[in-house]
Amino acid sequence: MGWGDELMAAGEVSKVYDGEPVAILGNPKGSPRSHAAWENNPQIQKPNQSYKKFIVNGPGHRPYVQSVSNSRWFWKPYKPIPAPIYFTAEELRFAQSIEEGFIALEPHPKDKQEAVNRDWGWDKWVELAGLLSDQRVVQFGVKGTKILPGVEHIVTNTPRLMAAALGRAKGFVSTEGGFHHTAGAMKVKGVVIYGHYNSPMVTGYDMHHHIYDSGLGCGSRVKCPKCKEFMQNLSAKRVNDALRQILNLKGNENG
Repeated sequence: MGWGDELMAAGEVSKVYDGEPVAILGNPKGSPRSHAAWENNPQIQKPNQSYKKFIVNGPGHRPYVQSVSNSRWFWKPYKPIPAPIYFTAEELRFAQSIEEGFIALEPHPKDKQEAVNRDWGWDKWVELAGLLSDQRVVQFGVKGTKILPGVEHIVTNTPRLMAAALGRAKGFVSTEGGFHHTAGAMKVKGVVIYGHYNSPMVTGYDMHHHIYDSGLGCGSRVKCPKCKEFMQNLSAKRVNDALRQILNLKGNENG
């Protein structure tokens, strides 16, 4: 858990903010936390400062997690709030240097224990990029990031620069995670692949099209055959069609 979780925490603050900065505590007896996602955010109290209002949101205290074991997460229904991100002038200049109107793809699930259950498969992403060959398609990431064939690489060295760049997109496709939370924050429409692992009833935004199995998701932290089966059966055509529908794009005659 990382960038996406901290965006959700900022969203929680925006719900209760009334002009007085709100501290984000990692636990009920903790001290105010800080995170790069919250830089320049006047709604969030800085560490080592006094505070009157606070929320508890941190590892072990996430609002969408019922409990966790060595083998799985147990989800509970939750509705994330799009988080405000306060960019610096330099970050905004970087974003403005990028021609807007592209589609962003994020084929790399976060490198963590349960990533295997969130991985659609590189070949499926390659096929999707081909189906979108009539569009300008980009990927973000540091230099050396593995890039899909025919896709433009926009170098983003920090998650904040990725967020600023994503704000120039007209659409995106990603698996559930930090990228889709960033798209939610930047009000970018697109398709989120949840699979069998998670569900939009846990981390979904209304502006996105969600592809998922059923219920809240298994939350398995070990290799899950049902997750693998769902991802294997999910076609690139289905994802492409869903994206074109939500963005009101014509079909690709060459796809």
